Amino acid sequence: MNYPEMSAPSILSLFANCTQAQRDSFVQKIMEQVENGNLNPLYLKIMMKNLEDILDNINQQVRDMAVEEAQKHGKEFEYLGAKVTVAEFGTKYHYDKTNFKPYKDAKKLVKDYEEYLRGLKEPIQWIDTETGEEVTIYPPLKTSTTSISIKLD
Repeated sequence: MNYPEMSAPSILSLFANCTQAQRDSFVQKIMEQVENGNLNPLYLKIMMKNLEDILDNINQQVRDMAVEEAQKHGKEFEYLGAKVTVAEFGTKYHYDKTNFKPYKDAKKLVKDYEEYLRGLKEPIQWIDTETGEEVTIYPPLKTSTTSISIKLD
């Protein structure tokens, strides 16, 4: 793609110091175009998918450099109207390598129960062997969202 009048960074700079009100206004203007029939929603989704792909790619490549740059300013600061915080996010624990057999057994048991419950087509009566209580077991609630998948070349 060729941008003879604007460089890629100058295109991105259009959104550099954008307030929430400006972002909301931008969304509103796009949606007005869709609702008025001036912008095809499928065309918009494909443009958005291309933008997401571009931004994800840039984000992956610049993440470490941006952290390094931010650390020069401290743990918390403001830059271009944005509050920037350097911190650990998305902490995850990986239990599979702990070699703790009760955990592995429990995880397998849960998967087995989930598979059993997915197979239920209607409620069943079940008796709790510890309490003697009769309980109705229902099939799991299944939800989904109809959407479209867009794959780029």
